[in-house]
Amino acid sequence: MPVYVCAESAVQHYRCALSPAESDRSAQIENLDDAVSLKRDVNLLNLTGLGLPSPSVTEPLHVLVSAGTNRGRAKSVLPMAWNGPLPKDAFREVQKDAYVSSPELTFLQMARVLDLVSLVELGMEFCGTYRREAVNGQTIYDQPTLTTPRKLAQFLDAAGQAHGVKAARQALKYVVPDSASPLETIVYLLLCLPRRLGGYAFPTPKLNAAIKLGKWGRRHTLRRSSVPDLYWQDAKIDLECHGKVHELEKTRTEDSMRRKALERMGVEVIELTYDEVKDQKLFSATVRRLANRLGIRLRARSERGFDEHEKALRDALLPTEEIPGRLWKEDIASEEFESWEGEELPPEYDSWEVYMADGDDTEL
Repeated sequence: MPVYVCAESAVQHYRCALSPAESDRSAQIENLDDAVSLKRDVNLLNLTGLGLPSPSVTEPLHVLVSAGTNRGRAKSVLPMAWNGPLPKDAFREVQKDAYVSSPELTFLQMARVLDLVSLVELGMEFCGTYRREAVNGQTIYDQPTLTTPRKLAQFLDAAGQAHGVKAARQALKYVVPDSASPLETIVYLLLCLPRRLGGYAFPTPKLNAAIKLGKWGRRHTLRRSSVPDLYWQDAKIDLECHGKVHELEKTRTEDSMRRKALERMGVEVIELTYDEVKDQKLFSATVRRLANRLGIRLRARSERGFDEHEKALRDALLPTEEIPGRLWKEDIASEEFESWEGEELPPEYDSWEVYMADGDDTEL
């Protein structure tokens, strides 16, 4: 009998570095009539391939079953009922008789238990390239994206009137793809969520979208492009979110050259450290600078209780422990040059280095 892992246990699976999501195979499950729901049956299955601990009261296993199934009384196995037909691509097969809710179904299931802001955070993680609270208790970077906002929307449409769809759709309005770190997600939410949720309602930026550099930038950085953390294309503003890693002198030097290259192209680079995000007054200074460049008139903080909404949002997003920063994706030169393998060098150039140093400045 198969087990269909879902909800919190599915989130734990996708956050486990020992079980990379790209190895899971999509499985078409028509119904859950044969689903395991009792602890004695779960104990007969080997779930080590899912990266999950043995079910216990402190770390229960969440499983999906059809409505009316005998759920037992064990607090270490917590069944969740599903009524009606299952949408397409609702599960991924990890190993024999062991299935995990797809990222899309997991997002829907978590809408039952998470508040809106926490659900948006989860959506950003699933649509981004990092995982939080993995097996070693720390954030893991450069992971494959699990899904996209478009796939999430399509799945919610297919789920019809399933419990949680309304809350999931509400959260999905604020989920954007390609966040590369928890800090980028936090900064985006603080700036761009609506004021009733404690954000400043700024226009949505692009996250980690490459900007082609001009010839000066290519020559002095040996890069063809730069990847801003948050980028407002119309205003040409690059907001960089830094942690302790950027205290390294080597990284500072590389960032300085990249910043000069962008500024020569009319892009203003604004740097924001984690300490500045944590300090409300320092963060407000960056907010005012951004608002001025974006042509936004900030409203009074006292309007409609914004102070209270912002405090609630900051309390929800900013933990007590420090979130580490991350290097730019193109900081590692070997990865950048490897990415060129297989590309055809224009016939008028003898090498990629000559190509980078030549040509007209790229317009944004």
